[in-house]
Amino acid sequence: MTQLLGHSGPVNVVKFNNNAGRYCLSGGRDRSIRLWNPHTASQVKAYNGHGYEVLGLSITPDNTHFASCGGDKSVFVWDVQAGATVRRCVGHDSKVNTVAFNGDASVLLSGSFDSTVRIWDMRARQRLPLQILDDASDSVVDVCVSGSIVYSASVDGFVRTYDLRAGQLRQDYLDHAVTSVKPTSDNSAILVSTLDNKVRLLDTATGELLATFSGHAAEKFKAVSTFGLGDSSVISTSEDGRLLVWDMLESRIVSQHKSHEKAVLYVDHHPTREEMVSSGSDGVINFYSR
Repeated sequence: MTQLLGHSGPVNVVKFNNNAGRYCLSGGRDRSIRLWNPHTASQVKAYNGHGYEVLGLSITPDNTHFASCGGDKSVFVWDVQAGATVRRCVGHDSKVNTVAFNGDASVLLSGSFDSTVRIWDMRARQRLPLQILDDASDSVVDVCVSGSIVYSASVDGFVRTYDLRAGQLRQDYLDHAVTSVKPTSDNSAILVSTLDNKVRLLDTATGELLATFSGHAAEKFKAVSTFGLGDSSVISTSEDGRLLVWDMLESRIVSQHKSHEKAVLYVDHHPTREEMVSSGSDGVINFYSR
């Protein structure tokens, strides 16, 4: 395990860049975004522009740009190499918790404490959102997109699945605040974290519960879960500083270790290699490589 140090205060989000990329991007309470080479434990560049803490990041498939959001109610789109913003999306009434590009980066989604998901057309000069999804009754904490399907996680206890092409919405109620949502690579199921110490796997088409993963602590802090390489495992943060890994098919814990001194706030797995990054409220980013 290698530590990446540089943020002042909690690190809210850390993500690998895409495909064969060897870098990761982080955002923290110190309002900065930092680009890292985790293999050398070195910071490559810092991006400053947010007036409040950075809460969410999304990187374009070609790794040339990324979007960021945070407590200043704004969404910024950055040029990675130039280190400058190329676009600002304004319209949310409160802090923006999450951002997500679609598969070709032609569309950007943002989810906010104002209970809305806003869809922005990256190819248009028009600065107004292309569409506003306002079905949630509480803060939208996470959003992701796969093709024409949009998934949102909300504190109101719902996972919402929007088929934008068909104009359909399905709402699955889980009775606890939902803090992250992630589809499998084949889009057949979604992984959902809730603030009742559980991670659930739901059937994408029906909302049927397929599996439950437990053993971590998730009641107060935003819990984040993701899949291991090839969707063979499930990984989750824990507010007691642990990082847990379950076998996908058997729902049993295969590894757990105390990786942070305080709550783990984010975890991401590399898309093509056995590597992970996690960030915590202790201000530390950990890089794990086999």
